[in-house]
Amino acid sequence: AGIKTGLIGTIAYYIGPHKINAWNTTPESVDLYNLLFQMHLNQQKAAVLEVSSHALALHRVDGMQFDAGIFTNLSRDHLDFHADEEEYFKTKAKLFTMLKPGGKAVVNSDDTHGKRLCDEYSDRVITYGFNNDAMVKIDNWQMNMSGMHLNMSTPAGKLDISTKLIGEFNIYNILSAIGAGIAKELQLASIKLGIEAVDHIPGRLQSIEIKDDVVAIIDYAHTPDSLDKAIRTLRKVVQNRLIVVFGCGGDRDKGKRPQMGQIAEKLADIAIVTTDNPRTEKPEDIIEDILAGMSLKEKQIVISDRREAIQKAVKIAEKGDIILIAGKGHEQYQEINGVKHDFNEYAIIKDAANHA
Repeated sequence: AGIKTGLIGTIAYYIGPHKINAWNTTPESVDLYNLLFQMHLNQQKAAVLEVSSHALALHRVDGMQFDAGIFTNLSRDHLDFHADEEEYFKTKAKLFTMLKPGGKAVVNSDDTHGKRLCDEYSDRVITYGFNNDAMVKIDNWQMNMSGMHLNMSTPAGKLDISTKLIGEFNIYNILSAIGAGIAKELQLASIKLGIEAVDHIPGRLQSIEIKDDVVAIIDYAHTPDSLDKAIRTLRKVVQNRLIVVFGCGGDRDKGKRPQMGQIAEKLADIAIVTTDNPRTEKPEDIIEDILAGMSLKEKQIVISDRREAIQKAVKIAEKGDIILIAGKGHEQYQEINGVKHDFNEYAIIKDAANHA
């Protein structure tokens, strides 16, 4: 929209012309204020800040006031940190107590938890979603592997957008961005230009053409809900088989492991179970937890070494297949026994394709 903007989030921190690898989704307060000051020095007039539940619980953003807050969705995650899903939600909801006077709550009204926020902040909410009552809503959409075309209604009028992004979750992200733009009274034409300028988001359904009409997809899906959505998205566009390579992180919520195994087995043609970031856990213990949710041996391939698992997926892929490599997304490392080793999935896929 022509406004110089900085970004702080899971993938990276963008300060002026600089991209800094993110060490936390939301940095500690001292680091956070320093980053915001650097934006100011670079004459950036706005900041987009991804505020994690950890940051809210640990008071990293205390004292800040926001022009707009966006609620995307809430599903099982971080239950190694939060006591249960209700506490997780209440922590997330703290963000909306930090809005400036006149600040807007941009909320996904398709989400069960989002509906609660809509009720609580009804005097300042901008709703978005697929439902007919949403203020920013989808009227029609088409998708293929090249992207999507969206027809939408907004309080400011009709809006059509073509994007190279794919997936229903990206539709929700686009709707939320439109809602935030409307909250700041931006013109629809400016919002459209900004969204259409994004050709990909690193590690978020990022596609790589590798051989014989085979496409590999790198995605950050590391929860039951995100894995389910990623696989279902690709199911709509795959021409032949869908091969999924995935694992689960160590030293984190163990309850989601069999759930993710069950989802992969149900929705994929071949599920290659491997490691993610095992951290201090034994990879075989994590894999055993995942396999507890799986029963169809003919769909399973177990390879604990993630590099070898990716190589196997590329080797067995046939014309028209899609390979989904889930869990790490934008990350450029694999953490094993407290040590972060260089691990570039894009490069591993390309190398495997050259030797397949």
